[in-house]
Amino acid sequence: MTKINKMLAERTVGVLHQAREGASDLYDDASKTAAGAAKQVGTQLQAVSEVARKNPGTTATVLGGVGIVSFLLGVAVGLTLAVTRHRWYT
Repeated sequence: MTKINKMLAERTVGVLHQAREGASDLYDDASKTAAGAAKQVGTQLQAVSEVARKNPGTTATVLGGVGIVSFLLGVAVGLTLAVTRHRWYT
């Protein structure tokens, strides 16, 4: 019985070691991918920032338009999700 327990313990340790190594490899790969993605996002943000600085009027117009559309979309969703409908005659 002790031999079986020792064998199971050794196998368990081996499996845990393999799982730990696999998780470490996945973490390293994810870390490298995230670093590359962050670098690319930074580059794109810098490009957008330059365009916004060169064209402040256009930037204000676009951001204002996005704000208005977002507000109207929020109002439409709010009215759609309203449980009770209020009418002047009820």
